[in-house]
Amino acid sequence: MIYCSSFSKTLSPGVRIGWTIAGKYQQEIQRLQMFSTHSACSVTQMGVAAYLENGGYDRHLRYIRQEYRKNLSAFQLAVQQYFPEGTQMTRPKGGFILWVSLPGRVNTQELHVRALQQGISIAPGLIFSNTEQFNHCIRLNCGTPWNREAERALMTLGMLASQLCQETAGAGF
Repeated sequence: MIYCSSFSKTLSPGVRIGWTIAGKYQQEIQRLQMFSTHSACSVTQMGVAAYLENGGYDRHLRYIRQEYRKNLSAFQLAVQQYFPEGTQMTRPKGGFILWVSLPGRVNTQELHVRALQQGISIAPGLIFSNTEQFNHCIRLNCGTPWNREAERALMTLGMLASQLCQETAGAGF
């Protein structure tokens, strides 16, 4: 078994520092890492190490967990308010990802395209499966701070989803 993790989801997406606990594979992984990247950014590594040593990371995690919980609740309320009837969503106990299942056979790839035209980025469910099983689902990143802009984006996304639901129903699906 090899355990891998990183700081990109908990500290910052730009911090490309991770680690492995690889047991008997540790030396081989170190060799492959050195061969593929030559070296890591030691300044960034030293900064993260100091952050870990002085307790900053633990304080950060306590704070960000509360923020994610608040954001997630706000996003869930907005989805309930703005999305078409029959929309379902997950009720995660942690993290900042909300899975939304749209009613009918709505193609969320098309929703993704229309949302991008409005400056809104979503992840269509199709990219998380090698089948079309989740083509009616989207993944919303609720790590974004809740504000008027986020609410407007979800209002627009809900309107676009409603339009697609009507088009799909009109097409006889």
